[in-house]
Amino acid sequence: MLEKEFFISTGRIADIIAKQIPALQALRKQSPRREWFKTNWRHLSW
Repeated sequence: MLEKEFFISTGRIADIIAKQIPALQALRKQSPRREWFKTNWRHLSW
């Protein structure tokens, strides 16, 4: 779906995600609750 929506290859999507692994791991260690996401990303629907 991302490939079609953003006109990028699946390889590029994998590269983008791979670069974010340290940040994703740190976020997972924090185990934030829904309220944290609502506070930090208000523009998204949680």
